[in-house]
Amino acid sequence: GVDFMVDVFRRVNLDIMKSESLRQFMSQDPAYALRVLTSNDSTIHARAVALNTELLQQEVKARRIKPPLSVESLSYFMVRLGESCIYSEMISGMKPDVRQLEEACIAIRILLGGK
Repeated sequence: GVDFMVDVFRRVNLDIMKSESLRQFMSQDPAYALRVLTSNDSTIHARAVALNTELLQQEVKARRIKPPLSVESLSYFMVRLGESCIYSEMISGMKPDVRQLEEACIAIRILLGGK
């Protein structure tokens, strides 16, 4: 359901935010790292969207969620919200912040049609 999806979003993105090896990779060449990690042509981005889409489809099929927009669009938006938290330093110069991730969780809840 909605709570499950929000929890998965929170846990996955928090784990990624805490990854020291990812931070090291991003610090070596931020522009290259951002392109590799977030480009629409990126295998990493595409796999994240595909996995998230699959999870959303399972929840819809089980009738635990009924999102107000297409699963594909929702999945893409969820991944982009997560990326905005994880890569905030490269995108906007702001350090990744757990509070920002919690606000993204609220947005995900709304996108999923929850309250």
